[in-house]
Amino acid sequence: MDKKSKQKFFKRNGGLLLQHHISSTRGSTPQTKLFVREDLKKATDNFNENRILGKGGLGTVYKGMLSDGSVIAVKKSNIVDKNQVDQFINEVFILSQISHRHVVKLLGCCLETEVPLLVYEAVVSDFGLSRSVPIDKTHLTTLVGGTFGYLDPEYFRSGQLNDKSDVYAFGVVLAELLTGQQAVSSKTDVGLVLRFRSAIKENSLFQILEKRIATEGPEEEILAVAKLAKRCLKLTARKRPCMKEVAAELDGLTRIKEHKICKQTSRDTCCSTSERSFSCTNETLGEDDEDIK
Repeated sequence: MDKKSKQKFFKRNGGLLLQHHISSTRGSTPQTKLFVREDLKKATDNFNENRILGKGGLGTVYKGMLSDGSVIAVKKSNIVDKNQVDQFINEVFILSQISHRHVVKLLGCCLETEVPLLVYEAVVSDFGLSRSVPIDKTHLTTLVGGTFGYLDPEYFRSGQLNDKSDVYAFGVVLAELLTGQQAVSSKTDVGLVLRFRSAIKENSLFQILEKRIATEGPEEEILAVAKLAKRCLKLTARKRPCMKEVAAELDGLTRIKEHKICKQTSRDTCCSTSERSFSCTNETLGEDDEDIK
């Protein structure tokens, strides 16, 4: 590939915007690294099939090794949304500065190729590296999310992620399950979290629910889960419940539903089963309550 083509791709893929971000924060935050195409080709043996860790409809993840011995995972997407370049670059810049045990570290990217290459730190999880790096996701924020998806809004003020950040991300997942919509979509400029909050505030929740849930789900349970999601999505972290509270509340909803089913089917048979289940669950919840205190 000639120098002119590299420059064209670099500019088209938002390279100038990323360079501006990097220069404006130089020395104050961890730097997003701009990788050279030749270095990534060498690291992956020219994207050899033997280096593939995972493959999906939207891209392929390769295992690679840099000249300094660092093991990396390179995501090569099949497509790129030209209308989302600025958002893509902003997400690259933000996520490459995040260091958290639940987030695969994004080291940087290469923008001098036809489609941007994303470079992650290779962290082998229990499910393998290919499960750690999102293959069939067009948005980077599916890693952890945020104002763009699942990322705690407080991160932009404090630069820190904590347990309450996980609660926020879980709230986004609950909203996705209830509505059947993605946290971030190229079809709309307004994120799911904002639309979900607005629907609850305007008493129009059932208008944005996934059709099957809205028509078949028990209204009482739907509202309970929606209210829980709303609490998890509080902008201020201290106002959110802890994950133990969230788990206990969901467990309580499950037990209520099971109890109703038992009463409707075979009262005598289910009664003893329910008592054993309730006894066991209550003991567990009692231990959790002590931990919370």
